[in-house]
Amino acid sequence: MLKDIRKITTHLFDAFGPENKPLSSPKACYDVYRKLEKLVYCTHLVAEHYLVQDFSEEYLQNSSYGSPQNKWRTVLNGDLEKLNKAAKAYLLELMHLSLEDSIWSFDSLLSRKYNMKFFYAFARDEYNVGFVDPCGFSMISTTINTKAPDNETIHIKKFQKTSLETLEDRVALQQTLREQKQLLEQELARLKAYMLKNYTLEMLVQNTRTFW
Repeated sequence: MLKDIRKITTHLFDAFGPENKPLSSPKACYDVYRKLEKLVYCTHLVAEHYLVQDFSEEYLQNSSYGSPQNKWRTVLNGDLEKLNKAAKAYLLELMHLSLEDSIWSFDSLLSRKYNMKFFYAFARDEYNVGFVDPCGFSMISTTINTKAPDNETIHIKKFQKTSLETLEDRVALQQTLREQKQLLEQELARLKAYMLKNYTLEMLVQNTRTFW
């Protein structure tokens, strides 16, 4: 889970960060930072809230949701929904990153890898970090195949089923989420350092509009 987003993030940030290349929009850079910050928070929520539960715990008993398993599914799927919204918003925001140069000034950095119309539709309508089957313990995900050839539209989707039936399964997923969160935090710090080096506060907010 989230390995695709982390790989895409690293790939895009590598396109401008190491050589300190100027981006076409400071505001877009800041918006990406805020969306990534929300994604990191929601990843922490899924990993640490209800994912790893022993169904014999007292607070899972006698719930209005029914069985301990039903309460676990309901709360976890609520957390996953928050993560999914954050992931989709972040992916869509990444489309606004572009370099300030004569070749790519009006093109998203993502367009070097993905067909933008297809990527937008997929991220908005189909991307799914994973939700637990309401009658079982399988988590179904629809994510991005980062190994697909450039501008491939057929094989961009990656379907995955993860079993969360045992406590060991849930602990394994928690460890994966903790690892991806740590890596995304590193990317967040890298983007923050880039902004501090290149932008003033006025540059970051100059395109912000206030609606009353």
